[in-house]
Amino acid sequence: MYGNVGLATARGSGTNGYVTRNTAHLRIREGPPGGQPYGYGYDALLESVSKPPIHRVPDQGILEHERKRRVEVKIMELRDELEEKGMEEDDIEEECDKLRQKLAAQPDRFAGRGLDTHSLAAAKEVEMNRLQRALGVSANHEEGRAFKRETEEEKAARLAKREERERERIEAAIARERENERRKQEWEEKERLRRREEYRRRREREEETKGAREREAEKKKRVPEEERTRGGIEGEAEKKRRL
Repeated sequence: MYGNVGLATARGSGTNGYVTRNTAHLRIREGPPGGQPYGYGYDALLESVSKPPIHRVPDQGILEHERKRRVEVKIMELRDELEEKGMEEDDIEEECDKLRQKLAAQPDRFAGRGLDTHSLAAAKEVEMNRLQRALGVSANHEEGRAFKRETEEEKAARLAKREERERERIEAAIARERENERRKQEWEEKERLRRREEYRRRREREEETKGAREREAEKKKRVPEEERTRGGIEGEAEKKRRL
């Protein structure tokens, strides 16, 4: 049989009974095609894509245990070195306590440099925080929000917040203009009073100068008259003496 055309049975046909199948032949299906309808699972796919990536949070207890372990390793190395030198046990304990206090006071230089899961997570957290500060990303930023579908309520709330910010900006601009206008009026009033005061003082100085000049001219005019009067009196006296 070939291409779904042939004998129903190989008995009595003299054939070996093997069926040769045509791989290029497609069977005509009856009814709707199988499988899921178009678009099935698209919402679930979008929901999975819109979720923010999950960052593994380091276990601070395990990191603290690892830090203490490194401190104790340093102390054991010091203890072995001092025991080889033949120091007393009390002196060894004292030196170990000093080293323990010194290492506890110093910052952990090897934090986040290990190859375990929690050390790598701590190093990744520090890197992400540094990148967040460098890019100016806010702390309440939600990762993957750009892929999330916005509901009508969220859209209305976002537009309301935008309108509120725009209204506050306009009110602040109007308030600044009013404040600038008030300051300008105050400055103009001060300038007007200052010019009026300068004009009054200048007029007073001019009046004083004019009065002084008039008094000086009157004084100069009075001196020749006094001299003539004195000369006339002296001339009369001289005539009387001659007589």
